[in-house]
Amino acid sequence: MILFVLLSALSTLLSSLETNILQSDFSLSIQEQGQAPLTTPGKVTMQGESFIGQSRGYEVAYDGATFYLYDPDADELMLSKPRKETLMESNPLLFVKYMQEVCTIRETTSKDGTITVTMVPQGVPMETAHVILKIKKEMPSFVEIKESKRITTLRLKNPHYISTAPAFKISKPGVYINDLR
Repeated sequence: MILFVLLSALSTLLSSLETNILQSDFSLSIQEQGQAPLTTPGKVTMQGESFIGQSRGYEVAYDGATFYLYDPDADELMLSKPRKETLMESNPLLFVKYMQEVCTIRETTSKDGTITVTMVPQGVPMETAHVILKIKKEMPSFVEIKESKRITTLRLKNPHYISTAPAFKISKPGVYINDLR
């Protein structure tokens, strides 16, 4: 007997992000209730839960065990063993991965082929009202996380897969190392 399994666009994307190395420029916008959004550009490379990125001079990375945060103003590299919440706040695509377990998920396809995944938390008390993910040509292009007092929007620009993974670590010789592990 042959068993066919129809994977959702979300499952397919998350599976692809486990094995492939995604790289993209991005703009990240955070809008607190009643305020204008603060938008910053950056760059990210990720595979599975590991990632390395930079924005506004700050650099962050996670290699699967250690979370790295470089603050250029303090010339400090902080190393820590992150909580799940820290990882989700640092990488909206990881937030999407974790949210799939507690959400009702609906997928719709527009005329141009963009798939919109709408995730609404069910059965658990959360500040998150919904998560919207847009997938274009099998690549993530947009993530919106709407909370009670904040909207976080990630727009990926030219996302593509690369063949060689970076170390997913940050090394800054001569800076102050604050090791909290």
